[in-house]
Amino acid sequence: MRRDSGFGPIRGALAALALGIAGPVGAEIVDITPDRADRLPVDLLTGIQFAQNDHGFKRDALYLDLLRPVTDVATPVVVFVLGSGWQPIERERVLPQLTRLAEAGFAVATVDYRGIGEAQFPVPQEDVKRAIRFLRANADSFNIDPDAMALMGNSAGGHIALLAGLSDEDAFGPGTGTGPEDSSAAVQAIAAIYPAIYVDEMAPEGLGLVNQHFGLMAGDPANADAVAPGLPETHIDAGDPPVFLVHGTADPIVPVDQSVRLHDALAGAGVDATLLRVEGLGHSIEDTMTTRQVEEGLVSFFERTLRPGG
Repeated sequence: MRRDSGFGPIRGALAALALGIAGPVGAEIVDITPDRADRLPVDLLTGIQFAQNDHGFKRDALYLDLLRPVTDVATPVVVFVLGSGWQPIERERVLPQLTRLAEAGFAVATVDYRGIGEAQFPVPQEDVKRAIRFLRANADSFNIDPDAMALMGNSAGGHIALLAGLSDEDAFGPGTGTGPEDSSAAVQAIAAIYPAIYVDEMAPEGLGLVNQHFGLMAGDPANADAVAPGLPETHIDAGDPPVFLVHGTADPIVPVDQSVRLHDALAGAGVDATLLRVEGLGHSIEDTMTTRQVEEGLVSFFERTLRPGG
């Protein structure tokens, strides 16, 4: 049986106009029965300060923006770390690409971190952990579930997210400055979009940024011990949270093989790991987040890991 969506009269009026059938224009009243979309309304809180730096260079404070599903129920939260070659970021730029997650019932926080020109490794990782601690300590104020938190990031942001999420509680923090340092920085899930993983093996055009991030020549074997704490694989253990990796086969900046290797290392350690390998996809957050299978995969992953009881 064909279902009447309530738009039949509207379509009829438009068809009549297209065919040139005479009739009054804009003189029709159309009554419809609401058919609610299968998604939640979303609101946005901007410029929330989560940290104050004691000796900030260029900026003394760090902020986050928060997309929140409009609901009375406390929601899981995904902390998103935007990649930009470990350089200072515009955290709000990616908000439109993350709205679908909020509509699916997950709060999404895009967070500041100090990058190249302001700080070196491991300060960005410390800053992201500070954001997690802040959100957990203020969960009631933001109507989020402190026991259902995830990290997500793309490219260099994926590298930071993996390090912050896989590392032990006492690694990369609490850093300098003031904040809710007594709260845990642990997360229940990690999603990384074409992450930079084996950064000491990056191509020359990317290795320059890696060197600035670490403050040394990362590809030099003589610096291997200093770089090792900045490689996600060195932090893997069986107690790590589930990891969801997304990587395109046509990525010209971070080879997809990096995610394959990390997936195998995670699985070999007994960690719940999934790699969504996308044929022909490059190094673009816009293209990635508008790929239907990626969107559905992320929502399914967060449903499973952050709302396991339904």
